[in-house]
Amino acid sequence: MMDSKNSQLLTIIVNTVEKHGCKLADVDLDKHIIKLEGPEKNKKACAKALAEILD
Repeated sequence: MMDSKNSQLLTIIVNTVEKHGCKLADVDLDKHIIKLEGPEKNKKACAKALAEILD
């Protein structure tokens, strides 16, 4: 079951991913894994934005 902290984190991740024109392929918050789908240029921008937010 997802707690409210993970739910909020997932919402932030989804919003950031969609903002950069990508889609989530897979997410494992426990292992800190986020797999993206989309054009390479978009995935790089998305990964950079996620790193800044989550770091």
